[in-house]
Amino acid sequence: MKIQLVLLFLTSYQCISYLLPVLSRFSSVRKVQLQTNADLGFSDEEILNYLQGNKNAKWKGNRNILIRKKQVPNSALSPIQVVETVTRALQINDDPQLDHGCQVLLEFSNPDGIIRQSGLDAAEYGRYLRSSDYAILIENSDVRLVGEVSYNDDQTKATQRVEIVGGGMEMEDDEEGKHALLDFFLSKVNDLWLIDIVLKAS
Repeated sequence: MKIQLVLLFLTSYQCISYLLPVLSRFSSVRKVQLQTNADLGFSDEEILNYLQGNKNAKWKGNRNILIRKKQVPNSALSPIQVVETVTRALQINDDPQLDHGCQVLLEFSNPDGIIRQSGLDAAEYGRYLRSSDYAILIENSDVRLVGEVSYNDDQTKATQRVEIVGGGMEMEDDEEGKHALLDFFLSKVNDLWLIDIVLKAS
């Protein structure tokens, strides 16, 4: 009986000796995670809300990053360059910040167009896209321009068709995976080409 108690004690001691360093490392990792979130301006609750798609979670990104990356409207940008800037940003939507690509889309959206008129911020618009028929725009694998941009007579309206490959949109499958044809409709506003709406090609 004494031998059994001694063995039980040693076994328990060995387990505790093993678990203490593990728990210590976990605690350290947790502290680093909390500090990292705090440095970025996010609380644990906000990260959880973002992952769960909480409708109350607002975008907490930094618009200055878009300015530094030259992802804001510029009179030198053509309609094709605007479409490429937006689709490439959406392709890596959460780099370098959560819903960065969606914020780029909003920056290049016509204030009088349906995208901006929705009143959604980048985080809200990201949640909308992920749950819509346009989910393929986010984290897609490739973007291809289809044909040339078409203009109206006075060169104030433009349309550019693109093919999006990959993503979550329910479209026909080919050997490359899901794909979709989308039309970007743009207007020239104060010498800036801005997006009015994006629609599935008919």
